[in-house]
Amino acid sequence: MIKKKRWFALSVLLVLTMVLAVACGKKTVDPPEAPQSEETQEETEAAPQQSTEQTKTESENDDCMDQLIGGSAGTVNYAVNFVEKQYEAEDGTAIFKMSMAYPIFEGEEEGVMQINRFYQDWSEQKVKEYEEDEDSTRQSALEVYRESRDAGWPGPWTENYEVSSVKTWNGYVSVLMDSYLYEGGAHGMPYREGHVFRLSDGQEVELADLTNKDQGEWDKILRARFADRIAQGEEAEFFEDALESIKVRDMKDVGYYFTETGIAFYLPPYEVGPYSTGYVEVEVPFDEIA
Repeated sequence: MIKKKRWFALSVLLVLTMVLAVACGKKTVDPPEAPQSEETQEETEAAPQQSTEQTKTESENDDCMDQLIGGSAGTVNYAVNFVEKQYEAEDGTAIFKMSMAYPIFEGEEEGVMQINRFYQDWSEQKVKEYEEDEDSTRQSALEVYRESRDAGWPGPWTENYEVSSVKTWNGYVSVLMDSYLYEGGAHGMPYREGHVFRLSDGQEVELADLTNKDQGEWDKILRARFADRIAQGEEAEFFEDALESIKVRDMKDVGYYFTETGIAFYLPPYEVGPYSTGYVEVEVPFDEIA
């Protein structure tokens, strides 16, 4: 009877999560086999008034501030926090909308709290860049609007950050964040930002810190893996000089993140192939690293 009650309660929780997600129009993280959801509150921050434009913060649905959107990654639980803002020109026209999502980890251990501080600072710094930097995306959108509004403004630029992957391995946690910037053209530009932290103290670490291989060994491994990936690709999938690019490419700044079975390394669109190819990825299994 106790077991049935537990499954009944869990079923009710999942139904509520789905209802809230539909009501809010938000994307929820698929729960794991033993889900442990957390309630988070969507952040709304008042931006300083600008002399050349108006800024405001928006929540699409204020009734859904407490929606359930948590997930889990190995031995750590996390929720997803949102910051959304809309920026306007002097005449009230929306010129730029941004949405940021970042993880908040559960627990009071120093390492976990340090990671949470990192992402809190990260989100605040992003907002500051949008609002204060002269070459920010927001400022560029404003300048384009002022120059083209008489010819027909296609609508506000947008940039959206999502938490794409959170995985743990060997005392570390990997967070992959994907963003998409749309400036009114035929298509937008994707961007990735990944971080790996040591759970014991919350410090961000480099690839060589995770494994028993130094950077020189990783250079050889990655050049070989990417070369194989290019050689096995379709004719139109990669540029003609893709293999030559791999030979001279600095592998120290190649992006990476944890998967279920290993570490995935990626190159962005346009580096060795056209936009249609997307990110070019190779994976090194954990059992070859530890």
